[in-house]
Amino acid sequence: MADQSENKRDFFRASTELNATLRSKGKKHHVKIVDISAGGVKVESDEVFFVDENVTIDFTLLDNQFSKTCKIVHVMVGEGVHNTYGCMFEYIKDADQKKINSFVFAAQAGGR
Repeated sequence: MADQSENKRDFFRASTELNATLRSKGKKHHVKIVDISAGGVKVESDEVFFVDENVTIDFTLLDNQFSKTCKIVHVMVGEGVHNTYGCMFEYIKDADQKKINSFVFAAQAGGR
C-alpha cells in the first residue's frame, strides 16, 4: 500500500448518513457524516468552517463511540443549505482504523 500520509485517497471509503457532533472553538455543531474512511470523514453542515481548522468529531459506528481530532482539508460551499467539509483524522489508533475499515468493507459489499 502507498504511504498514506502522502495520498489521502489510499483509504477505501463508504457513503453514510451518520449523525455526529463536531466541536470547534468551544461550540458543538450537529453535522452529518456523508462519507467515511479510516483516514477521515466528509461532513455536511449549515455552519462555516475553514481549511486547516482543527475540530473534533464525535460519532458512533458499529456500536463503537469515536471522538477524533481532525483537520479540515477541503471546503465545498453549497448552493443550497449545506456546506461540505473533508476532514482528515490527525491520529487514529490501529484498532479504531480496523473498526472503521470493517464498516467500510461491509458497506462496499452491500452488507450495511
